[in-house]
Amino acid sequence: MAEVSRGLASAPTRRTGVEPQVLAARLSALFASSDYRPPVLPSVAMELVSIARQPDVPIPTVVKLLKNEQMLTARLLTLSQSALHGRSYGPTLTLGQVILRLGLKRVADIFVQASMEVRMFRARGFEQPMNRLRRHSAATAEMARIVCQRLSLDDDHAFLCGLLHDVGLAAAIIAISEGASGEAIDFGHAWPAIFDVHEAAGRRLAEIWKLPTELGMVIGSHHGSRPFPSDTAAAVALADLLVSEQGAGMESECDPAALSAAATRLHLGADSLTQLRQDAARVAATLT
Repeated sequence: MAEVSRGLASAPTRRTGVEPQVLAARLSALFASSDYRPPVLPSVAMELVSIARQPDVPIPTVVKLLKNEQMLTARLLTLSQSALHGRSYGPTLTLGQVILRLGLKRVADIFVQASMEVRMFRARGFEQPMNRLRRHSAATAEMARIVCQRLSLDDDHAFLCGLLHDVGLAAAIIAISEGASGEAIDFGHAWPAIFDVHEAAGRRLAEIWKLPTELGMVIGSHHGSRPFPSDTAAAVALADLLVSEQGAGMESECDPAALSAAATRLHLGADSLTQLRQDAARVAATLT
């Protein structure tokens, strides 16, 4: 990835930066290149997501698997006791207790969240945007789960779809950071290019990571610029927009037309939308 990223540094990016369309073209070429090497999510995360959907998995088997990634497991324990996921349960001391209290699928989702925080939401020179993206992704994930539950939709992958929906943003920011040769980057100037390529970049990462097909479809179509491929995709788009309304978004992502399209796909009336906005406010208030 470093070789390809150096192409991004050939144009000035310190103050005014390259024109957004030029930067977008460079990013698109990077992600299309066979040499592109994205950040790698730990194999434990993907294995855990897979086995969490299987019946009757012994807890000791999961605990043994998680201990292969001790730093991420420590972060999992911290996240599992946050207001967003489990503070109401009281203090938790062991992995076995976490799995019993939250359920294996929920633990798998939170472990992927921990993996994303450590492996994806970090880029030198972009600490503040990456922190916003981390918070936005966590809020969208939780809100997507709530939307699906309230509408009695299958929420099997809702949390993960919400968590991963903007991985393309993270990949683009990382690419620009790696190609900057230590120079300060004007994020506001680069944002139009980052936004322009992020759905396609997300689809590329989904392919490389071999994510389930449903996740890849959601990642690549969560802004409503094309018909939603599934109700889950519409639910994630709605979650994205609702938490953005509450100040937990990325730049100017609040699009009334996209929100209307998602609500129409999900057959949401005004009362239901009002309730979901209240849910979004509660989710945004729990973010750290």
